[in-house]
Amino acid sequence: MESFQNVFDSISNVFEKTSGCGLGADSLTMLTPDFTVLSERLQLTKNEALLFSVIINLNYREVVVEQSTLIDYFKCTPTRVYALAADLETLCKKGILRKVKSNSDKTPLLHGIGYMVEESYASGLGGENRPNQRRRGKRYSNQLQMISDIYKAITLAGKGKIDTQRMFRFLKRIMQKGKNLPVAKLINSLRLADVDILFFAYLLWENLTGESSTNAKILSDRIFDDTSDMRVNFYMSFVSQTNTLCKAGLLAKADAPAYEEAEFKFSVKAVKMLKDVGIEIPYEHSEKFTVIRSGEIVRKSLFLNSEDQNNLMLFEKAVSGEKFNTISEGFRQKGLPSGVVALFHGFPGTGKTESVLQIAAASGRDIMKVDISQARSKWYGSSERIVKSIFAEYHEYSTLCDRTPILLFNEADAILSSRNTGDMSSAQKAENNIQNIILEELENFDGIFIATTNLLKNIDSAFDRRFLFKVLFTKPTLEVRSKIWQDKFSELNREECLELAAGYELTGGQIDNVYRKSQISALVNGTRVSVQSVKEYCEQERNTRAEGRTGKIGFLKSAG
Repeated sequence: MESFQNVFDSISNVFEKTSGCGLGADSLTMLTPDFTVLSERLQLTKNEALLFSVIINLNYREVVVEQSTLIDYFKCTPTRVYALAADLETLCKKGILRKVKSNSDKTPLLHGIGYMVEESYASGLGGENRPNQRRRGKRYSNQLQMISDIYKAITLAGKGKIDTQRMFRFLKRIMQKGKNLPVAKLINSLRLADVDILFFAYLLWENLTGESSTNAKILSDRIFDDTSDMRVNFYMSFVSQTNTLCKAGLLAKADAPAYEEAEFKFSVKAVKMLKDVGIEIPYEHSEKFTVIRSGEIVRKSLFLNSEDQNNLMLFEKAVSGEKFNTISEGFRQKGLPSGVVALFHGFPGTGKTESVLQIAAASGRDIMKVDISQARSKWYGSSERIVKSIFAEYHEYSTLCDRTPILLFNEADAILSSRNTGDMSSAQKAENNIQNIILEELENFDGIFIATTNLLKNIDSAFDRRFLFKVLFTKPTLEVRSKIWQDKFSELNREECLELAAGYELTGGQIDNVYRKSQISALVNGTRVSVQSVKEYCEQERNTRAEGRTGKIGFLKSAG
């Protein structure tokens, strides 16, 4: 699957970045990494990789790609495309392209000769080796071939190349040829109607090629004739969510304009089912939170006061590797909540959020980071539903992950503050309801939950018992500040870093700001970073914290 994705990523990059390029040398040089991938995986030269990547994409639009089509696409002179004629012939000889000859001998040189990617070759791109032609009637050896062919049949119907009935015959034939493949067995086990199989396969191929959702109205227009009753019934089954896919919980409503009421994506349940049959597609999360992949987190050194580090260490060990599973199972056997719930609190900029990121990276866990502002909807009643759905989606997402992810409520005092009492407005009642929901969810939480806050005193006391770990982050000591300065500023020596640490009682977050401004200033002004210029930014950072002082804004004009 990984090799398949790399190949298709490179094909997509070549196609997207060569539109209107004029076939100039500079425009092709930047694609060298993609040409390298296609050369190694498909044994193609640079010119062959260029033509193949463009033609396979244009085939979906034009069905047959003529040389004149390539001229229009590249926006180049005809002779530049004509110079690639030998490469087109080579691709045909390799069985990668199929030439479609013109019906007229009087057709101009660059018109009338069309090219199509051989279906068997394109379908084999998901394999571990360079794809070869397959004989007509031979059973599928790769399930992505099967899904691709269903998608092509729908595309041909949408272009009027085949009628609806012929497309359904193609579907029957394709499903028969692929009946022994895991994805075909999955589809058959769901007992889907043919039209639902089409939607399922179409959406799956869209996911594999970069789109996360499909609109039933658009698809119905492609599948059915304008006067077909099936066209209306198909579309309305998605509007009312009464078709088999919706009833089986395999689809979820996707974000779309109000007038596009039948826009759907795969549900977490469907993503997991597809993963179980060897097809891994990106998880499309909602706007209520952000998924941070563990492998995408930049590893950094953390510098904390020794007592803070000791308090954090037990939690870090508890969620590392397989220890978390052992701990959770032990709790379950004793009838205790199986999850680990923690509160990271302390002064701003002391490393609470960064600690979560580094723990996630070290333990190989993704993070679901909740945007609190999205959870606190202005519409009364909807906030409670949003919060419930956050926990529900977390548990669903957990089923997709090899390791239990972390649910992070950043700056949680905005939603976990002291509850309202006495006469309350509707908004205040809603806030209390939100807190009651969170209290209920954390009571028997199954997973890893971390809340961060700068203001522990604002957290309602009812949450005290729910937090198994309460980790305090204090302002860094002189020794720790000196280590942070040394880690950030390679341009400064140890004595200069110690001088800055002693002169400015800044947090790690503030030192980060000083570092970034110093680097930008050095780049913009063409100067080097010096201890004197750094001191001036330290003064600005310290002054912004001082009550009643605004400090200086901007970058220094010069630095010695």
